[in-house]
Amino acid sequence: MASYWEILPHALLGILAGFIVLGFVRFFRRCEDFFAALKLPAYLKPALGGIVVGLIALYYFDIFGVGYGGSYGVSAAFIRGCLEIVKRGYLDRSLGHFINRGDDF
Repeated sequence: MASYWEILPHALLGILAGFIVLGFVRFFRRCEDFFAALKLPAYLKPALGGIVVGLIALYYFDIFGVGYGGSYGVSAAFIRGCLEIVKRGYLDRSLGHFINRGDDF
């Protein structure tokens, strides 16, 4: 530490982080209350959570990891490819009934 003035930015960062944590805890408790109020059987609630996480993973693949972004290797490429195949197949089947793509044969 070169000067005692360096403590001030760290103290302000700690206070800011404290307010952010308060917001996170409130958000987390509201999510808990929301899922507790759902009129679904108990065995379907984890399935709903899995579907939401899976939908998020279609666009943000790092949700499957442990925080080390570049260390997934070949398995990450394989999983991402499988997710792309599933996503495109679902979109083709669901939108194909409503949109004429011009392949009339």
